[in-house]
Amino acid sequence: MSEAQFQQKKWRFIDVLLVTEFASVPWWFCSGLRIGLFHGAGPKKGYLEILGQGGIDVVFSPGPTFLRLQRNIVKDSPAQKTRVIPIGLPALDDLYLTTQRRKKPANDKPLILYAPSWHVDPSLIAMDEIFLQQLSTLEDYHIMIRPHPNLLVPEKCAGTDWRQILKRYEHDGFEVSIEGSTYDQLHRADAMIGDYSSVLFEYLIFDRPGFIYASEDLLNTVLFPSTVPPLMAAYTHIQTTDRLSDVIAAGMVATARLREARQELTDDSFYNLGTASAVAAKKIMHLAC
Repeated sequence: MSEAQFQQKKWRFIDVLLVTEFASVPWWFCSGLRIGLFHGAGPKKGYLEILGQGGIDVVFSPGPTFLRLQRNIVKDSPAQKTRVIPIGLPALDDLYLTTQRRKKPANDKPLILYAPSWHVDPSLIAMDEIFLQQLSTLEDYHIMIRPHPNLLVPEKCAGTDWRQILKRYEHDGFEVSIEGSTYDQLHRADAMIGDYSSVLFEYLIFDRPGFIYASEDLLNTVLFPSTVPPLMAAYTHIQTTDRLSDVIAAGMVATARLREARQELTDDSFYNLGTASAVAAKKIMHLAC
């Protein structure tokens, strides 16, 4: 028996495999049920298009938008036998329920969370030093930056050392958070700034002000274009770093006007808010039997 055959036989007792990265199905898992769950709700092209390669038997869809995109991807691809099932986003349950039980912590100044994302193509990273510099000068807000972990790895950012760059601007009102999960910080924020990160979608559950710092061209490049207009309608677009304080202040006031658009995007992004884990567990038991 070869080493490869031995490894395959060693894992025969596993009937169901759950993955959140669709390209990471191990080679040795070949006889059970492969279920894909999403770790976020952002409709990024590169992330979703992996589904078209096959390798996943069942996909648990976070919401109606994803369901439509996923079904179109698998329809005419090697993954056409993949089943797409509406479930919700289990990773969001605890955070959603926390918002129902616990009030947001009081802050001396409004806390704005900036959560810049990362892209495998460094030229598509939305964060830039000019914006960081402008954020660091905002006196009426406490700024917390929660960068994507890969932004702190120079080898994954064409050699740019964002960790060192961020350190230049740290002061009492400008905090860089790199420990734990972004979800640990979301409920603290009075407002959020994002780009094409899925966290901008998950922040919708709080119904609080949000801002997008990314050009429409960049959003249409990274996200499926059909998903960009609803996102832009739900949040305030930061188109320039000039007079950033005025843009932030206007966006904080505009939150009531954008509430209906945020609710529509929330409804189209998530099934079963707060109960997706229970729905997923019940479905897994059914599929595994």
